[in-house]
Amino acid sequence: MSAREFKAAGLDKLSANEIRALNKWLGKFALQIRRAASSSGGRCANVIETQIDGDFEGWDGETVFRLANGQIWQQAEYAYMYHYAYRPEVMIFPSSGGCKMKIEGVSDSILVKRLR
Repeated sequence: MSAREFKAAGLDKLSANEIRALNKWLGKFALQIRRAASSSGGRCANVIETQIDGDFEGWDGETVFRLANGQIWQQAEYAYMYHYAYRPEVMIFPSSGGCKMKIEGVSDSILVKRLR
């Protein structure tokens, strides 16, 4: 983060203790992302096309996605997005950071890891 970005985010107003706490949290978060990417081998073997099994209401941090093909995936990066759909189409595909999930009607994709 540049000094300009640091100031624009308001982080220059934090105390030294608050900055240390934020850095500690960021370190833990980065480790979680690395673990999530490595648990999937860093990439997906192939593209998976299916549907969400039931209602879809977006993602909010550690969202678990149950798919119509029986697989279960979990969000592996922090992001928040709300979008309601019933049984939307899903595509899971390889990316440089691991497996990404793209859901019909949602412009963003999200890094995911397979649970089952």
